[in-house]
Amino acid sequence: MRKYRIIIDATADLPIQWQEKWNITVLPMQYMLGEVPYTWGAKENVQSSAEFYVGMLAGKKAMTAQINEYQYITALTPYLRAGEDVLLLTFSSGMSGTYLAAVRAAEHLTIQYPGCNIYVLDTKAASGGEAMLALQAAEKKEAGWSLHETAQWLEHNKRYMKHWFVVDDLIYLQRSGRLSVSNALTGNLLDIKPVLKVDLQGKLVLDRKVRGSKPALKVLFQMMQVLSTADQPQTVLICHAAAPEKADYLKRTIESVYPDAKVVIGEIGPVIGSHVGPGCVALFFWEVI
Repeated sequence: MRKYRIIIDATADLPIQWQEKWNITVLPMQYMLGEVPYTWGAKENVQSSAEFYVGMLAGKKAMTAQINEYQYITALTPYLRAGEDVLLLTFSSGMSGTYLAAVRAAEHLTIQYPGCNIYVLDTKAASGGEAMLALQAAEKKEAGWSLHETAQWLEHNKRYMKHWFVVDDLIYLQRSGRLSVSNALTGNLLDIKPVLKVDLQGKLVLDRKVRGSKPALKVLFQMMQVLSTADQPQTVLICHAAAPEKADYLKRTIESVYPDAKVVIGEIGPVIGSHVGPGCVALFFWEVI
């Protein structure tokens, strides 16, 4: 069986322990905070996520840029030259043009390297949802699954990866075009917390609005109870944007009911954080498969 490499981009917010344990390659991405450009996803980032959120809270505007076709070609070429195939997991096509850029790059590279295989997977996911899919891919690769077998499993089962999250401040969603200005201002004055999810098309949708942070976090847990295989041991991922106390509260809530669940806490990096803002907490789990 040919060797293959699992590659994702920095939107996946892949916990560092998973990167190191499973040898998953992360493609860095560019963002701006104020007038200063930064890179996120490299082994050593110039700016920490904590520093990024401090800047956002101070009023600095954050902007991101997707990975383009040329950047994908540059990133994948060394692995293809070394004789490795590639399983490339991309940010949801429902939120970005990243997937199409990756497909175009793969078409170019398969002509240049005809003996190699590149499978581009539209995860229909974001942040920790991508990370959870990458973890599954790595576990199956470790178990001896081929590139084709792993990719087909992901294509069939990615719809069962559930994303539920709550944001602390509606203004960041408003700036990214998710809410009107009036809705954002009204929500903040009333301490309204929107609970959102990613649908089967990989698009961000508002599910409901809840007053107060803890009640909103409880909704995330309740959705896990309704939808998941939580009565069976599974890995659950909580990602947060400068909100460790909230993430820990959600973790303790899950573990109090499901002590056999492996609950991992990770951070939401600047790329996704530019759109959800500080205070966001996201819960990722598997629905019944």
